[in-house]
Amino acid sequence: KDILSNVEVISELFRTTLLKIFGNNVKMNIMGLAIGIELGDEKKTSGIKEKCLKKGLLLNAEENTIMLLPPLNITRQVAMKGLRILNESLQ
Repeated sequence: KDILSNVEVISELFRTTLLKIFGNNVKMNIMGLAIGIELGDEKKTSGIKEKCLKKGLLLNAEENTIMLLPPLNITRQVAMKGLRILNESLQ
């Protein structure tokens, strides 16, 4: 499978899954596999980052935005695992 078609498929997977997780409560910026999720609360963003890190998901958080930058060759299985960790970390 070539990388660009993988990026297209996985980007759409992130878009649809993140919409299910967050609904329209946040602003999302998605460009390929560069994903920014504006939560509007710096303290909440930092807490989510820490919970994700403890569960093995590395992500970046700056001010009120979570940034996901997965590798371009990420598999669907690995992407879904990361999205599950993110969802669990919102609780």
